[in-house]
Amino acid sequence: LQDVSTEIGASVAHSSALTEQQAGQDMERAMLGLISKSLEERANRLAYMASMHVQTHINYLLQTAQVPSLSDHDVAGQKAFLDALVRRYPVYMRLIVMDQYGQATAMSSSDTFITSRDLKNFSREAYFKSAIAGNEYIGVEKNTVPDAAPVLDLAVPIELYHGHNVGVLAARLSLADLWDTMRATRIGKHGFAEVFDASGRPLLAVHRAAGRLLTRAATVERLGWEVKVEEPLTEATAPIQELRSDISLNNTVALSNIRNRISRLQISAADKLRKNSDSISRLTESQIKTKTGTEIARLQSSSSKQTDDELASMRSSIERQAQITRGESDQAMSAAATMATRNLATEMHPLTAKALEAAQSRLSLYAIVILSICCSFGLVVALLLARRIVRPILLLAEGTRAIANGDLERPHLLIDDYQAQRNPDEICDLAVAFHAMSVSLQVSRNDLHGAEAQLVQSAKLASLGTLSAGVAHELNQPVAIIRGVAQQLIHDSKLNAELLADLALIEGQTSRMMKIIKHLRTFSRVGNSELASTDVSQTINECFILIGAQLKSHDITVELELSPEPLIVLADANELEQVFLNLITNARDAVEGRPDSLLRIRTWRDTTAAYAEFRDNGTGIPTEILKQVFDPFFTTKEAGKGTGLGLSISHSIIEKHLGTITVSNDNGAVFTIRLPLEDADVIANNIELGKLAA
Repeated sequence: LQDVSTEIGASVAHSSALTEQQAGQDMERAMLGLISKSLEERANRLAYMASMHVQTHINYLLQTAQVPSLSDHDVAGQKAFLDALVRRYPVYMRLIVMDQYGQATAMSSSDTFITSRDLKNFSREAYFKSAIAGNEYIGVEKNTVPDAAPVLDLAVPIELYHGHNVGVLAARLSLADLWDTMRATRIGKHGFAEVFDASGRPLLAVHRAAGRLLTRAATVERLGWEVKVEEPLTEATAPIQELRSDISLNNTVALSNIRNRISRLQISAADKLRKNSDSISRLTESQIKTKTGTEIARLQSSSSKQTDDELASMRSSIERQAQITRGESDQAMSAAATMATRNLATEMHPLTAKALEAAQSRLSLYAIVILSICCSFGLVVALLLARRIVRPILLLAEGTRAIANGDLERPHLLIDDYQAQRNPDEICDLAVAFHAMSVSLQVSRNDLHGAEAQLVQSAKLASLGTLSAGVAHELNQPVAIIRGVAQQLIHDSKLNAELLADLALIEGQTSRMMKIIKHLRTFSRVGNSELASTDVSQTINECFILIGAQLKSHDITVELELSPEPLIVLADANELEQVFLNLITNARDAVEGRPDSLLRIRTWRDTTAAYAEFRDNGTGIPTEILKQVFDPFFTTKEAGKGTGLGLSISHSIIEKHLGTITVSNDNGAVFTIRLPLEDADVIANNIELGKLAA
């Protein structure tokens, strides 16, 4: 037993050691695979971040190149715009606007002072040639300062319209912010990130840790750079070593428990062997005693052997006589039973045939009756089920034909009829889905009709604006001729004073007409929104160039309470004027015919926004329709006096400028407009996003 215990202990220890080694190797491979995958994902994220950083600035330059002042040869405007960009985004070390021949027309820098000598011709530069051909250019300048952040040369075309390039917008972009992020990146406790250019030259190198490193790399698109992330192998595998130590400790404890168990089993087996040995000794003694007693009994019975033989002979004679008697009795009983069986079979056959014939006739009759009843019941049930199933399907088919013919009301009546019949759940689900489809089609058709009407009305308004611009252009020439002739005649000393006074009147009125025509042409101009610094109060004053005479002719008193300080917002002045004219026109229609017609316009500001309030003393707007006044085609005016689009368009314009417009009643209608001021930093950033959306 001791030898067996020793062999078992050695086998278990050897198996445990092999298991521990294999488990440790498998665990190490698995964890190294996970760590490598994590490092690869980290490298891909850093490379993607660098790519998006560059692409974001390219996109911003493309959007900046669409600003009209960069393509209309306004040098002062170009210079002011570039200076504003450099102040706001210091990462642009230099911004240059070049014409189509490569001559710099405006330049701004964040680190040097620009003079006229810096406005050189850049037509030989690679970035100009690429951009003027309609391509985006990205180049890397060579670093002159060790370990400094790279500087990129970016260039995009300036398009007058699609496909026609009239200049180039170039920039020197510092990647200092991106480099700070890269340097601050840590992989674990001592891991780091490195960047190499396409030739393998390090652009961002950090202090390497001692020992072996786990390394994964990813490529920065459009630059060809390689981003590497590295982590010391000892740090990455530290959790693996801890787990292997835990496994070894657990194996040691398990081996100790197994050895203790084997020792206890050895002791128990030895005790059992001792007990079995004692039991065998006692059994042997008992068997010897039994065998001895048997032999003694056999010797004692040998003396009466003859007597026993005689008794046995007599017993056998008696048994033979009894067997002969039983045989004769059995033969007689068997013959009697055979005869009785034959008589019974002869008499039972006719009786059995008659009983089977009667039972068969009764069963046939019952079967015919039951079959007839089942067929009748099945036919009735089939008719009822067919009507219940087929009728709803016919209703759905009729509804489908009605929709195909353009009748979207008919399916609702059919569905109501169908639901009243309490049809099966599956067909009911189909009916509900069909009903939802018809409702959706009806809503879509109503929306389509509304959109079509809005499109027709918008086309009419656009045509009216084009016609107004054309009429203004045609009137401008003859009015200019009349004004010029009047100006010449005023200086003729031969004319009398009365005629000179009339000529002065003609010259003044034609000058006023030309001013109105010019403003009308500006207001009717079609094009994209042009955001610029706009004074809200000045825009309101300019509205009266077009509508002032109408208000006077309708005897409407106008009270202006405009803010004495400028209310500068970043907006399209033409679109703001359109909103203000809509509100003034609505106020004119609301107070028309009243003896005390009054329109009060007030402007003010707070720390972040400018406000404009338009108040009239008309009848106001009914409370129940206050929420609908900004809906398209909603109007309370008589047919032919309003389109219902003015307030809807005004609401859209104000929202595009990140403002709000509200309406209320206070002895008349009150419209209040809120617009963010240009000097609020957060609002300025949001306005820039609004410009991109426009």
